[in-house]
Amino acid sequence: MVKDKCWTKELLIPLTLLVASAQSLLGPCRPVKTAMDIDEKKWPGELYYNLMSHNPGQRCSWVYRYLTYEDDKVLLGEEYRHIDNGTEIVDRLLGEHIGKGHYKFSAERDAEPSEEIHFYNLYYDPPRLDCHYVCSDDPAFEEGQGTFVCKSKYPDALKKYSRKIMKIARENGFDLKDMMMVDNCACDNIPYKFGPSTCKGPTVDQFFSPYYSKSK
Repeated sequence: MVKDKCWTKELLIPLTLLVASAQSLLGPCRPVKTAMDIDEKKWPGELYYNLMSHNPGQRCSWVYRYLTYEDDKVLLGEEYRHIDNGTEIVDRLLGEHIGKGHYKFSAERDAEPSEEIHFYNLYYDPPRLDCHYVCSDDPAFEEGQGTFVCKSKYPDALKKYSRKIMKIARENGFDLKDMMMVDNCACDNIPYKFGPSTCKGPTVDQFFSPYYSKSK
């Protein structure tokens, strides 16, 4: 059973919010080129984190998305489950539209004020592929680089999307050398609705190589 630890003080992190669990992972927001609005009708569903930057300690990462409403606003809700350096974490988040492809997320909490994280949607075709960039205005993250993430309905990244992901990353100023494949092998904290991980996924170099084809 997943232990919901994200609201306890023992974790000693400000807010995981989508992809980051340490100050070095986030960074000041910078311009991106391919920001696009989210089709709210396609938001609800389940996705696995397949590839991301700057977080070698993260594995078993999955998100359940839903819509919720506040006054006249449509808010994007997420329940984000992952294991970070051996600790199971569940984050519940709410986001609202700010500008083209730009959303602001915060924790769904009643008691304490939470920090806000900026979310720039870079490519949106769920459940096939969904890529975005996460950053912060908080001075505590000024030394970070921001986080690039791609998700899909499959626990393992599909090789056929490697060129698309490469193009999105490069167009928006992300270095492929900073990427990591998210290990979703044999995870008890997340469901396997579309089948389990093969546990034989490629390395980042293999994933982006045009000469490597041993991938689902």
